[in-house]
Amino acid sequence: MRNLTEKIFVDKLEEKFFSEGFLTTREVDVGYGIADLVLINKKNVYKEKVIKRRKYNKNKKLLKKKYF
Repeated sequence: MRNLTEKIFVDKLEEKFFSEGFLTTREVDVGYGIADLVLINKKNVYKEKVIKRRKYNKNKKLLKKKYF
């Protein structure tokens, strides 16, 4: 049996949550450290805001700690 490294653990955890409908991102600076994995429940994403941002070609990811 191979060793369970942090990378393997986070990979498996990400696969599990992604398959359950979560958005995921990795290695995010949250101000007091680096989060290995950040999960966002798609149910909490406001579709009207996403549509509005796309309309104005605002497709850049918002990877700032205040969004998490």
